[in-house]
Amino acid sequence: MRFLGLWPVALLWLVVPYTEMHPTVHEECPISIHRETYSVTGSSREEIRRSMLDRGPRDERGLPRFAKTEWKVDWRWEKDIDGGIKIDSLSVTCSASILLPQRDPPILADAQSTREAELRFIWSEFLSKLERHELNHLKHVRYRAPHIAARLKEAQQRYGSLSTQRANSIASRVLREIRDLDRRYDIETRHGKSEGVWEIG
Repeated sequence: MRFLGLWPVALLWLVVPYTEMHPTVHEECPISIHRETYSVTGSSREEIRRSMLDRGPRDERGLPRFAKTEWKVDWRWEKDIDGGIKIDSLSVTCSASILLPQRDPPILADAQSTREAELRFIWSEFLSKLERHELNHLKHVRYRAPHIAARLKEAQQRYGSLSTQRANSIASRVLREIRDLDRRYDIETRHGKSEGVWEIG
């Protein structure tokens, strides 16, 4: 699951896949990732699940989720003497924060140690799959953000000088496409259920 930025939302059916309109961009945008955790408790799988639902993040519709990924793409440039952008000065940076659960296991008597050991293994497997799902969202950012530079260069070649307004519009369109990829990924995986992440129901 992921939370996105503050830019306008685009409808899924309005977006034409980028590869159908433009050549492939091979560059990547390195992402600076900040990780945070929230505490969950429980001595059974169901107790842990309920704890995550109670203490975990909410998505844009207010529904509980086990994890949250927020990403941000920034761009900047210098202006030329006519007030347009200088393509050679363009800089695109990517950053993200991921919120994941962290289990606080109970202190159990020796008779319960086997059950707790099994639960820790289940938790470790679940957490690995959950984090992998969240990181997969960032692939959309890593591989699509460089399209900003490619499209701006293409637009400049086609139209000549680019105003900051047009350049920002082109860059924002890329962000909307990244958002749509995020939504499609969650729909296809059912927020990670098909990848082994426990279903929220």
